[in-house]
Amino acid sequence: MIRDLYCFTRKGNEYLVCGGDDKVVRIFDISRAESLDYLAFALKGHTKSVLSLIMAPNKNYLFSGSRDKTIRV
Repeated sequence: MIRDLYCFTRKGNEYLVCGGDDKVVRIFDISRAESLDYLAFALKGHTKSVLSLIMAPNKNYLFSGSRDKTIRV
């Protein structure tokens, strides 16, 4: 189950970020969605569900919070 979604634009591309019960943060480049090759990154490291996502104001850092009581950058 997806627990959080976050959308942002950077350098002309549009991104969708999601995280959930599978413990993976996925970043999709939705500006490439027509090609069906829009998964840009799958970030692993949390040991429990991802509950929250937020992008730093400068859009250089993505933070994820998890039920494992950690925040990853």
